[in-house]
Amino acid sequence: MEHEDAADKSRIDLHGYQPRHIMEGMIKVDKSPMPSSIKRAPGISASLGRLDTLPLEILHCIFAALDFQSLSRVSKTCLRGIEVVESLREYRDMIRHAPRAIAALGRTRQVCYHAASTLHNTLLSKECASCGRFGAFLFLPTCKRCCYDCLWQNPSLWVMPISAAAKCFGLPTSLVKTLPTMLSLPGNYQVRFGVSVTRRRRLVSLAAAKKLAIDHFGSEERVAGLLEVRRTAGLSSQEYFDLRWLQAAPMQPPGPEISTRVKEADTPNDSCSGVASIPFPHLSTGNKLEHGLWCKGCEHTFRLWSQNGVVPDNFSRSLDETENVRRALSAVRDRARSTTALLEHTTRCSGAQALVGKE
Repeated sequence: MEHEDAADKSRIDLHGYQPRHIMEGMIKVDKSPMPSSIKRAPGISASLGRLDTLPLEILHCIFAALDFQSLSRVSKTCLRGIEVVESLREYRDMIRHAPRAIAALGRTRQVCYHAASTLHNTLLSKECASCGRFGAFLFLPTCKRCCYDCLWQNPSLWVMPISAAAKCFGLPTSLVKTLPTMLSLPGNYQVRFGVSVTRRRRLVSLAAAKKLAIDHFGSEERVAGLLEVRRTAGLSSQEYFDLRWLQAAPMQPPGPEISTRVKEADTPNDSCSGVASIPFPHLSTGNKLEHGLWCKGCEHTFRLWSQNGVVPDNFSRSLDETENVRRALSAVRDRARSTTALLEHTTRCSGAQALVGKE
C-alpha cells in the first residue's frame, strides 16, 4: 500500500499542476476571516435568551440557515453565541477550508445572500453545476460550483453592470436594483479573455436579469420585441448584435457537451470575465481537501498541436476541422480533475505518456 501511495504521489507530481493564469485570473483576497478569539471567563454566564431553551441540535439547524454576516453578528452578542456558532459544522468547515471564499463574499457584498448550509453543501459537492465535471471554482452570485470552461462558455455564469442589464432587457434601473447585487473588486481578471477593473461597480447576474425581464414583460418574445423597437432609436449594429445575443443566450445547464461546442464567430466576450468567481476547494470524505489538478500532459498535447499540427489519435478520428480540434484540445487542457480522476486520466493521456518518456 505504501509503495502504491508513493507511486501515485510520483505520478501526481509529474503530471498534475495548477495553471497560474487560471488560478490568478479571478477574485483575489489577501485576508481571510478568523474565528473569534473571545473566550468564556470563569464564573461568567452567557445566554442567548429564549434560544437557550432549545437543544443544541435545533440551534444548529436554525443557525445553519443564517448567512455568515448574521452568524458573525450572533457571535458578537454573547459568549454563548460564540460557542454555538463555532460548534456549527457548516461554520467550522468553511472557516477552516474555504476562508477566502467567505472573505470574497464579504468584500463583494454577497455574503448576506447565502445561507451557511448552502455554502457548506457546495463545499461538499465536487461537480460543476453547469456541466457535471469537476468544478474548481465558486460563482458568487449563486454560490454554485463551476468549472473554468463553463465560466467562459455558459452565459448563466456571467455578470453585468446594472446599467447594462437595464439596457439589454429594457428594464427600469429601479427594477434591476431589486436583484441581488455584487460589488466588483478592482484588479486584472481572465477567463480565456482578459479584463481590467479600475473601479468598483454594482453587478447583477445575467441569468437573474433575464428571468426578471421575462417575469416583468410576460415572455422572452416580448423582451426581444422591445429590443427590436430600440434598434431604430440609435443602437449601432454591433451593440444591437451583442444585446440580442445576450438576450437569446440559454440559461439552462448545457451539460458535458459544452466542452466540444465551438464558439460562434463574433460571439461577444464576457465583459466581466472572472470578476464574480474564485477558486473553491472540495471537501471530500475523510476531510480530504481537493483544489483541482490540471494535466501537464494535456498542456503538452495542445502545445504540440499548436506548433506542429500533431493531433492525438483519440481526437483525429472524430475531429477534422482546425477550430474543432482547437476547441476540444483546449477544453481538455483547461479541465481540472480530482486527484483520483487525474491518476486515472494519465493512464490514457497520450501527452502524459510522452512526458513519462522524457523522464
